[in-house]
Amino acid sequence: MASGREVDLSDPAIKPAFDSLKDMKSPNNWLALGFVGKTNKLELVGTGTEGLSGLTAVLAEDRVIFCLLRVIGADVQANVTSNREKFVYISWIGSKVGVMQRAKVGMQSKVVQQYFAGISLAINVDASTQADLELEALAKRLLACGGAHKPTKYVFGPGQEYNLVESGLLGAAGPRSPVASSSEEAKSPSHTESAPPAEAAPTE
Repeated sequence: MASGREVDLSDPAIKPAFDSLKDMKSPNNWLALGFVGKTNKLELVGTGTEGLSGLTAVLAEDRVIFCLLRVIGADVQANVTSNREKFVYISWIGSKVGVMQRAKVGMQSKVVQQYFAGISLAINVDASTQADLELEALAKRLLACGGAHKPTKYVFGPGQEYNLVESGLLGAAGPRSPVASSSEEAKSPSHTESAPPAEAAPTE
């Protein structure tokens, strides 16, 4: 058997699934890789278009599974919506996984992340329960690692949106833009015009 530091990624189904996930025109938005029995060979456990709900459905209590999820950070302003893709890497260790197998996961996970080259991982999540992968928990992690421009919501799949404005997370993270527009300045109470000086009364 191979050592714990080695991972066999030779399953022919893995590369096409990963290539599809990198293609922003593809509807596929998640994939999951798991070990075959007690070997170090990874197989494609699943991939699809269901987003986070599809991914969590394949997470078993007795398996180590490495997952990749494509999330959309959407900025909805008036009639304009701007979308930015974010990739979330998830290292799942089921609650029934043995101690010896758990000890190998750290090194194995690094190898898998190296395989996922060509994309930028927004966050790296270690999970062992479904609660670790709830929308709010992931949204907070994504928001914390984001840049100055914040989205108004994250889309984790069809029907799986987390609104940052309604939840109050966006306000907690600070203003989206430090510079107010000219129209906003005109409406701001701190932006007032000084009144013209009163004319002096005529002297007799």
